[in-house]
Amino acid sequence: NLFIEGIPPKFNTMQSLSGHFGRFGEIVNVQIQPERKLAYVQFRTHEQAKRAISSPTAVFGNRFIKVKWARYDPPSKVAKDNAPAATTPAETPKSEKSDEETKKEKLRKAIKKEMMLQEIQKRSLQKRIDLQKRLLKMLGNKKLTPEMRTKLKTQFETISKEIEKSIQETKERKERMEKMKQEEMTVGQGQTNSIKIIGLPADLQEDTILKEHFNNYGTVSAVDFKENNAVVTFSNHVEASKAMAEGSKLLEFQLNIVLEEPSGASDNKNNATPEVETVEYDDQLIAKEEEYPDSDNSDDDKDEEAAWRR
Repeated sequence: NLFIEGIPPKFNTMQSLSGHFGRFGEIVNVQIQPERKLAYVQFRTHEQAKRAISSPTAVFGNRFIKVKWARYDPPSKVAKDNAPAATTPAETPKSEKSDEETKKEKLRKAIKKEMMLQEIQKRSLQKRIDLQKRLLKMLGNKKLTPEMRTKLKTQFETISKEIEKSIQETKERKERMEKMKQEEMTVGQGQTNSIKIIGLPADLQEDTILKEHFNNYGTVSAVDFKENNAVVTFSNHVEASKAMAEGSKLLEFQLNIVLEEPSGASDNKNNATPEVETVEYDDQLIAKEEEYPDSDNSDDDKDEEAAWRR
């Protein structure tokens, strides 16, 4: 963090200082005080700042402009004059743009990882469903020995439980991705004070029920319903974020909550992470053994049994 003093007013601007000192490295923050003819310039690294302070070239060609290391303690003279103290590197606020870009990048990486895991899980689920169907076909063979039928039933029950678990995990992963995409779109577009409940059960579509529940996480100022969705507005973004993170369980229902898109954020949807193609698995795919009657004895049954024994 560098301290520059003696800067003529016409040069003491964000643009001029960034243009001059930007040649030495990446600038993360500039603070100017034109009335006092001074400024603070913060670089990304110490090495970059060292190059700037060691440069023999006069700042703006003016040898009266001095460049020094910013002090970690506020100068006593400045404090006595009740003037703003020199900002130390630890006190200097980070660039909002830099923070937003970093957050967006982290979200994009997390979304990409979820997309990859979702694809792997989708393939694994399909393999289990295919295996379940083969087991059901084999269980329909009347010539199975009791011992073989018992083994097949055990494996059928195991694979059915795995399918149910995998379907639930797929739904949860999709919900996480939707929340991350919503968050990505809101970065840099203002903070929303509202949450959106998608697919709200009919039993909960009353503002008194939702207000009583979400008042545990903040002050609810409004509840609006649209079709099967509801928008709950809080007094600030912190309360809305807390409600989204902690308020998804209401009575025996699990709510699908996302941050409501703030006004103006829709203009930037084209820059959001593209939708990943997902496959919805109906619970009916989890076939039950009793739904399949015994099949006739056929060559296919014999081939399946022989293959199983091998």
